[in-house]
Amino acid sequence: MKVYEQVEAGTSEKQIVEYMTYRFGDMVHYQPPFNSHTALLWLGPLFILAALSLVIFRKAKWLQKDSQP
Repeated sequence: MKVYEQVEAGTSEKQIVEYMTYRFGDMVHYQPPFNSHTALLWLGPLFILAALSLVIFRKAKWLQKDSQP
């Protein structure tokens, strides 16, 4: 609603983005900048992928160990 009101008032796109960034942080961008506030946003998927890879690797190793006579 606030964006609609600003557009109707003739506010420029740059000013609207600056307002939204000030109000809600860098998370409002489709591609937020990498900084200390958004590091988890950028690195989170990599940590999850690494953790899942480790779990799968250990599970495969455990199943291989159990299948040997």
